[in-house]
Amino acid sequence: WRASLGGSLGSTPALTESTVYLATHPGVLYAVS
Repeated sequence: WRASLGGSLGSTPALTESTVYLATHPGVLYAVS
């Protein structure tokens, strides 16, 4: 997801994409924290 996020870096869609991803993949929150 970091790759796709970087592809749209600096744009609102990037924030939305990461938010949606984390919301649909709760396990990632634990992995990153």
